[in-house]
Amino acid sequence: DPQNWFSLGCFLVATVIASRLVFRERERAAEAESRQREIEALYNLCVDLFTAGTAPGGLDAATSRALTTIGAQGGGLVLFSEEPSTDGGEAWVGSPKDFEMHQLLKRPADEPPEAAGKAWRNVRIPVTVGGHRVGEFVAYGTRANRETLDSVARLIALALERDRLLAEQARLEALRQSDSLKTALLQAVSH
Repeated sequence: DPQNWFSLGCFLVATVIASRLVFRERERAAEAESRQREIEALYNLCVDLFTAGTAPGGLDAATSRALTTIGAQGGGLVLFSEEPSTDGGEAWVGSPKDFEMHQLLKRPADEPPEAAGKAWRNVRIPVTVGGHRVGEFVAYGTRANRETLDSVARLIALALERDRLLAEQARLEALRQSDSLKTALLQAVSH
């Protein structure tokens, strides 16, 4: 009967449309869950970076945590030195095997990072403090998107600035105590 064929065709079209809509919504839900995991990981990284004390190895632990957060297979942090030296003025924060990888894959700093996508890639994200580039966050074998990588680099920059400010505060406190000791000594000698 032609009416049954027409009904069957309508059911087929409705089924195809419904399956496409369901597939699209599943993709959106998976993407939303992935973004939620990234946000939670960034929040945990932020808490770890700013609740950690100034213990030795804190920056190494923060770099390791950042690499774990973005799901990288390896990497580290390259810190640039203000004064020129024979080694190029760079300090590596990370594991020695990742430093070897860094030396092998080193490329000019002005080269733009690879395009974001679903494939594994190696990235170098600049770390800037106060508008000055103080280093690069290097990650090997990551699928994280550019926004997540930029957020991690900003968090590391904030941690670096926090450590610098804490060191400056300790230096100023030592100077203040030294000055008060000098004043007390001069007062004692003058009497």
